[in-house]
Amino acid sequence: MKIKSLKNKLNRRNSISTALIVVFISFAGGKFWDKIVPPQGTIPNKPLYVTLVPEKPLIKSSIVEYNNKDTNEVITWESNHSSVVPSDVGEYWGPDRLLFTIANPPGYVTFNSITDNPAHGDERNFMQVREANASNENYADAISLNVGHEYVVYVYYHNNGACNLSNDGEGAAYGAYVKVEIPATVASGSQDTKAIGYIGANNASPALVWNDIRFSNVTGDDIALRYVSGSATIHSFGSVDGQVMSDTIVTTGAHLGYNNLDGMLPSCKRYAGYITFRIKTMKN
Repeated sequence: MKIKSLKNKLNRRNSISTALIVVFISFAGGKFWDKIVPPQGTIPNKPLYVTLVPEKPLIKSSIVEYNNKDTNEVITWESNHSSVVPSDVGEYWGPDRLLFTIANPPGYVTFNSITDNPAHGDERNFMQVREANASNENYADAISLNVGHEYVVYVYYHNNGACNLSNDGEGAAYGAYVKVEIPATVASGSQDTKAIGYIGANNASPALVWNDIRFSNVTGDDIALRYVSGSATIHSFGSVDGQVMSDTIVTTGAHLGYNNLDGMLPSCKRYAGYITFRIKTMKN
């Protein structure tokens, strides 16, 4: 995945200390990932930029700005981390971005970048699928299709900004939306035809995140895949709970929300939710 430098680096009016963040790298099946530990006594503010390290093609260098909790002094910290995706999350999410935990959320609007959400798990893996007549325990990242069946797709969303940001509106996402690309056909013999889910907002960093699910077809014939109109439903603790979303979810995208489906989504896990919709198969 390409990593682009984020624009508008902050001007350093005062002296800024720079140091390497502690990175713990674990190995699993030849793949590894880091857990970025924020500096003690600070809170994440915003990412400054992410760049490639030329001499280490599998390593990214991330610069993050933090505010000291006591003095509000701006401190810049740098971390190097692998671009290789962890085996327990899968290889089908993006973009490569700063990651956080429930205990150490970001101080800005970003989506699905918390790795230890007790209600969901690793938020990078936010899209799953199951047979329509199966239980929720059967949600998976990949599924084998059969003609004449219906399937339920699940998309989780969470504005990861720290909860205190919602008190003054700084953590609200504006223009928040979800969009899903569904393939029209899954060819006979295919093992990894993908549907891609996107979540983003006008003021999110990165502007959007994505994850996908994979379809396989061993029936011997091509399978046509169709979105079931009117089936997209949002599930939330807010007033929008249970509302049917626009069918534009599979074309140009549909607004998320909490009190209304107006694209305004406060930060904090209590404003998180998920969307479900159906797709059906037929002989092509």
